[in-house]
Amino acid sequence: MSFKKTSAVFVLSTAFLLSSLPSVYANDAANSASTVSSKAGEPAGDPSQAKITKEEAIRLASQAVTMEEGFKLQNIRYESQSYLVQTETGVWNLYYEKRSGEQMMGSISVTLNADNGRLISFNKGGSEWEARTYPPKVNLQQAKELAEGFLAKLNPEEKDQVVYNGDFERDYRPPLNGEIRYPIRFDRQVNGIPFPHDSLTFQINGNGQLVGYERRWNPSVSFQALPPAISQKNADEAYRKGMKPLLQYLSPIPYKDEDDRPPYLAYTFNPYNLLDAKTGELIGEKGAPVQAAALKTISDKPLAEKPAEGQMLTKEQAIDRVKALVPIPADAELQNASFSENFRTKNGSSVPTWNFSWKSGSDAKGGAYLSASVNASNGDLMNYNNGIRPLDSEAAKPEEAKLPDKDSLRAAAIDFVKKVLPHYADQLAVDEAVFSYEPSPKGTPYAYVPFKRVVNGVATESEGASVQFDGQTGGLAGFWSNFSTIAYPSDIPKVMGEEKAEERLLSRYRLELQYFVPATEYIILKEGGKPDPAPSARLVYRLVPTDASPNLFLDAVTGEWKKRESGQVTTPGKPAASDIDGHWAERELRLMLDYDAIDTEDGKVTPDQSITRGEMIKMLMIAIRGGDTYAGMYDTARSASFKDVANGSTFYPYVEAALEAKLIDRGTGTFDPESRISREDLAVLLVRALGYNNLADQPDLFNLKVSDAGAITHKGQVAIVTSLGIMSPGDDGSFEPGREVTRAQAAVAFHRYLEKRAGLTDRSPLR
Repeated sequence: MSFKKTSAVFVLSTAFLLSSLPSVYANDAANSASTVSSKAGEPAGDPSQAKITKEEAIRLASQAVTMEEGFKLQNIRYESQSYLVQTETGVWNLYYEKRSGEQMMGSISVTLNADNGRLISFNKGGSEWEARTYPPKVNLQQAKELAEGFLAKLNPEEKDQVVYNGDFERDYRPPLNGEIRYPIRFDRQVNGIPFPHDSLTFQINGNGQLVGYERRWNPSVSFQALPPAISQKNADEAYRKGMKPLLQYLSPIPYKDEDDRPPYLAYTFNPYNLLDAKTGELIGEKGAPVQAAALKTISDKPLAEKPAEGQMLTKEQAIDRVKALVPIPADAELQNASFSENFRTKNGSSVPTWNFSWKSGSDAKGGAYLSASVNASNGDLMNYNNGIRPLDSEAAKPEEAKLPDKDSLRAAAIDFVKKVLPHYADQLAVDEAVFSYEPSPKGTPYAYVPFKRVVNGVATESEGASVQFDGQTGGLAGFWSNFSTIAYPSDIPKVMGEEKAEERLLSRYRLELQYFVPATEYIILKEGGKPDPAPSARLVYRLVPTDASPNLFLDAVTGEWKKRESGQVTTPGKPAASDIDGHWAERELRLMLDYDAIDTEDGKVTPDQSITRGEMIKMLMIAIRGGDTYAGMYDTARSASFKDVANGSTFYPYVEAALEAKLIDRGTGTFDPESRISREDLAVLLVRALGYNNLADQPDLFNLKVSDAGAITHKGQVAIVTSLGIMSPGDDGSFEPGREVTRAQAAVAFHRYLEKRAGLTDRSPLR
């Protein structure tokens, strides 16, 4: 595991770019206090406690944020607390809109500190600030420079106390459309150590405008002195010793039909655990030591046979089933009963469900609302909630906590689960790492006991159950369960082992020394706004990802990294290719590589190799959908539209999405994904993607200026792509419609398509 400390602040020049932008401090008389009023209804909280009055807040907001012409204040709201900042008296929230008739053109929301009127955050939304130009006028480096200038203007006293946060840059991929916001973030730094709880974030759009700002800063925090008790080297060893890989079944992403694709057997771990730099212990985000207890099932064998499927309980039978399992007060009146059926598997099986709600007692005496759901096919209780009380009822007011001790609650939860799900008793284990117990009178007492499903000693990803207890009475408050129809393997293959898994898992991270405050300590305030107690930041080592590869898993058998959406072997990090340096289409090929729209083999793209139909459709769909590789993913319950692109094929989701978008036709039912694509075929695809295919089919509407027009069948489509410059004739003026398209040529055509698309479509201000 590699450890590199990031501490240098980016020193950026901003004078030139800032000179062309409006000041965020510009005044606008159209939004003066005399021309606006709040909506009907009193603001939340007690505004009389605020040191800054409503009128002062309106004036200060118009000074702090540029209010472009036509924006009017629609609402002002006072709140006694904010998750962004600790204040003594709260915050003012202001909301502005600009309208053209009934259409909303843009909005501005502003939050001010009610103690001193300081700007805490603002956000500008709507078509007023959409940067549609592609490529964006401002790139990431320029956005960083702009953010540095805004930092100096808005936060002059803090600009030397922050360090640039490179998380966004690490994960950044060049955009595929002009509608982009660069979130440039600076973290607070104390004693040369980052404190990510406090930060300053600037959102810059593709035109270089400041469209968002957020200040998270807690001046009451105290910081542990340097140096840490544990060195970086020893922290590495301690983390390795403390972390334990978990053998787990993972579902493919996007989630397919439960009975069709088997789960992946993988090694996983919790990368959010921290290492206390004083004690060397692994701790969680709440600051407590991590429970590394093994998942031990609550029984060695099922306590009952699994109920038969297909019972189809009547409403009365389902109600009786609920009452036999959970407490429903005798005076509870049934408020609603509904039946639903969720078809989720390839063979058409479903989960029929009865859903019920009751009301017990009267509102004046703290009437309770209860709900429950039952699987109508087998009688399993799916969820239960007892006591959702009105907020203004007497019963909702805090009382002295009556929670039993943690061991007693664990035992009570186990007994309940054995009663409700006896046939799963040998597959359910208390998840000690997530078990939450809070008897403290500072907040609302609660207890949450989760159970994870374990099959043949291997944990499942999201299946299981949970039990909640009422913090006031200690009684049962809720239950939830989730079990799939996945056919888990009966045997576990030989796996790589924990030691090798640990090395592979940690290879994608580095440890960084940071200051840390548990979230509960960071936000707790006394009455009157004083911290209780003042939060104290301790030194911890936190895992920081070194690559931006999403949705990968470590195959527990082979030790390979694989993609969760396809199961294909991959290499973490941004894809690289050894054969495109200096290529005439290097820029466009790298863009497609960044979005996994072009596959590599042995580290090569082979840019001058002809592209296949399957590859082309994948590239086109990713380009059209702005890089979202999951958009248009289809459930395998849907039969494959082409007999040669089965639902297990790499190209299946892209081909199905292209068919639904009418970019391709079903034809004879054969797609031929490995065949080559011609220039004329590509022209037709691009015109369909632009939405002009029907127009292109109009006879004699377009003047096709190529020397071989007689050899072209789809003249309108070729005329459109050549006139727009998306595809070009050769030096001799011919289009060569039958010539095969190379990967490089396809990448360039799709990039030009993206450039032209941004300026071709008229859009309503409301999208």
